[in-house]
Amino acid sequence: MFLVGIAVFPGSAFLPGTPDRTGTEAAAPPTIEAIGELIRTGHYPEAEAAARQLLPQVEAAHGPGSIQVAALLDLLVGALWQGGRAKGPDTRALAERALAIKEQVDGPSHPGVAVSLNALAMVLKEQGEFAQARSLYERALHIREQAFGPDDPQVADSLHSLAGLLLRSGDYEAALPLYRRALALREKVLGPDHADVAKSLNNLALLLWNMGEYAEAGPLYERAVRILEKLLGSDHPLVARGLANSALNLWSMGDYNGAKPLYERARTILEKTLGPENADVATVIDYQALLFHDAGDDGQARVLYRKAQAIFEHALGDDPRLAESLHNLAVLERDAGELDEARRLFDRSLAILEKVDGPGHPDVAKGLNALGLLLRDAGDEDGARSVLERALRIRQNTYGPDHPAVGETLLNLAQVLDAGGDPVGALDAALRAERIGREHLRHSVRGLSERQALGYAAVRTSGLGLALSLAAEAVDPDARRKVWDVFTQSRALVLDEMAARHRAVHGVQDSAVEQLAQSLDSTRRRLATLAIRGPEGEPPEVYRRLMDEARREEEDAERSLALRSAAFRHDQARAGVGLADILAALPPDSALVAYAYRGAVERPGPPSGARPESRGEDPCYLAFAVGPREVNPSLVRLGSAGEIDGLVRRWREAVGTAPGVVRVARRRAEDDYRQAGEALRRVIWDPLAPHLQGARRIFVVPDGSISLVNLATLPEGDAYLLESDAVIHYLSAERDLVHPYEEPAPGEGLLIIGAPDFDARASSSPIGPQSAARRPPARARDRGARRDGSFSAPERGRGLEAHCADFRSMRFSPLPGARAEAEEVAAAWRRGGVQSGATGGVLRLTGSAAGKAAFKQAAAGHRVLHLATHAFFLDDLRP
Repeated sequence: MFLVGIAVFPGSAFLPGTPDRTGTEAAAPPTIEAIGELIRTGHYPEAEAAARQLLPQVEAAHGPGSIQVAALLDLLVGALWQGGRAKGPDTRALAERALAIKEQVDGPSHPGVAVSLNALAMVLKEQGEFAQARSLYERALHIREQAFGPDDPQVADSLHSLAGLLLRSGDYEAALPLYRRALALREKVLGPDHADVAKSLNNLALLLWNMGEYAEAGPLYERAVRILEKLLGSDHPLVARGLANSALNLWSMGDYNGAKPLYERARTILEKTLGPENADVATVIDYQALLFHDAGDDGQARVLYRKAQAIFEHALGDDPRLAESLHNLAVLERDAGELDEARRLFDRSLAILEKVDGPGHPDVAKGLNALGLLLRDAGDEDGARSVLERALRIRQNTYGPDHPAVGETLLNLAQVLDAGGDPVGALDAALRAERIGREHLRHSVRGLSERQALGYAAVRTSGLGLALSLAAEAVDPDARRKVWDVFTQSRALVLDEMAARHRAVHGVQDSAVEQLAQSLDSTRRRLATLAIRGPEGEPPEVYRRLMDEARREEEDAERSLALRSAAFRHDQARAGVGLADILAALPPDSALVAYAYRGAVERPGPPSGARPESRGEDPCYLAFAVGPREVNPSLVRLGSAGEIDGLVRRWREAVGTAPGVVRVARRRAEDDYRQAGEALRRVIWDPLAPHLQGARRIFVVPDGSISLVNLATLPEGDAYLLESDAVIHYLSAERDLVHPYEEPAPGEGLLIIGAPDFDARASSSPIGPQSAARRPPARARDRGARRDGSFSAPERGRGLEAHCADFRSMRFSPLPGARAEAEEVAAAWRRGGVQSGATGGVLRLTGSAAGKAAFKQAAAGHRVLHLATHAFFLDDLRP
């Protein structure tokens, strides 16, 4: 369900109320002034008729190419546009004629030309020609700035019109500064309480609401309402609409109690001014019903839905707004288990939409998608499959094959196919859904903040959970290979892409590269906005055109940046790495283990009575594995997430227990550690052992709480895995095995950080330039997002500003044994090097020399790192 504000003027955030037609029975005099007054008072059909009647007379009196004709044509176009007839058969031609006359008579830079440019731009906008409309709006703005200066009210009008177009086309980033500038200009020139200031406040708030900036939008909405109350009175319909916008903003922040009285007051005003049976009254009541449903009060929501529907039927008949209300009530009844009533409501809603909008409209697909879920819940897999396949066709035709809405329907279809006993078809649909969701996330991430990107990753459509379950049950090894391939490309995606954003311009002193990267981010933000927002009232063909235009802009920006940035080219190559590349890069005598956290998966089973039984699967851990003598990968289910997370927690507690000074206490602590470690090893390592035979190196990709486990220290009999013949290497993601560009030379020698002085001021690094020259490019890695949207501990830690502040205030005293430990390790390295012929010396940094900058500079140039210093844990990051 996507919520929108109640708007005020076409292209803005206010809709005019029902015009007062008292005294209009007598025809208005056919003069230009009278026509302008008809438009101003909302009498658009009368204004159109009068303008068409007057046009031949003006042409005869002044000539068909006169300025007087152009002025009348501007009014006629305005009447058509305001009256909802911008797509009329001659509207565009009339607007183009007015513009051509003015350009011919007054020249292309005359201020009067800007009026006709705006009129034509409004028509083109309504016809879905956004690129052409933008060009005309920008030209009108330039003319007015040159003619009147930057602080003229007409400049504010142009800024406002251009921003409205950008808002509608999904370019929020470009619209925001224009709306802010228009507001500041109107406040300066017109005063803080002018009607145009209220309009600017409301539209800026609407943009901020669309951007998710609810806290900033709220005061703007409230101020707009206060201005309207002062100018129009507290019972005006525009005040009601402002209150409804403010209520929606509070609702979006979860403030149900704050939103309810605002909706109630808006409803009261509209009932008083427009009458209780007005469709606008029903719209507010329908929003109230949605609010109560969202707040969990289904009883009150039902009452309000039915009241709204009765008004819609009386005022509008079979109208899309009635269909939407029926759909919302159907969802409520479905969730409440009233499947028969929900089916009746869905069927009626769909019948209205198919009658009014046509059988291929995206709103029909939305209804079919919801009906498919209902039929699935009722155990009618054949009916659900038929309905969902039709919804899929409509969405593919409307949005293209790679839109998130297509992925949503594919995932629903996968669940139905799974319930109907078609695991092959279910797996194919689930993987297609995951690829769509992943690629949309990949293209969106670099245009979002890290917080926004992680938030979207948590809620995006993902077919991985179902795909992992199906692959674990599959006999065909190709199924496991397909799922692992998709899984590798989805793992650690957000932070990998966030790091790539920085690498594209990191260390580059080329302003052109930075500008190209910013341009790419902007185009991706717009594409992400359009995809997530959906058509939002645009005709399907217009929305498809907007999406295609945004994709072309993104592709052009990617090509331009790739020509100038080697780092960006490398990241593009890395993004294409798949399982075949990974297995080909696996060294001989090596094995690869990739852990996978799988969130809860709902898999409907056979119906029992009125409703189907659910065989939902709780969160669990699985592991992919391929050994040195294996051709096909294996997929092993290790156990429930609750069990394994508990074992990890117990092991970490045992690790953190101080051994004590008494021998009995030390022995007890060691026994506890071995018991906890052996229990954990039996669950997360032993089931994989058959696949690791003969491996001299084992590459491990952890996930979830397993990321917190040092596998090499797990006990195995009287020894530890560390002492086995195989060496364990950790990777952040499987694709780290593949290097699409030249890696830096491996380090040599030993770096020891011992007993740092935590109170020493940060200083320049004591490491010379030779070590710095060996430093490789920075690589930001994460431990991956859980498929259900929760994050493993290393990833969660990236956003803990409060903890970081607490940490900075902590003080650590020197560890008395740390300096001695550093010296002993250095001596042992030198003795071992003499005996084994190992290369590389020792760099030992202690005290004030053992700073963060020195460690970061020297670490990459050394083969082995040894840190003798404090360690601490943030409590809420423990599993």
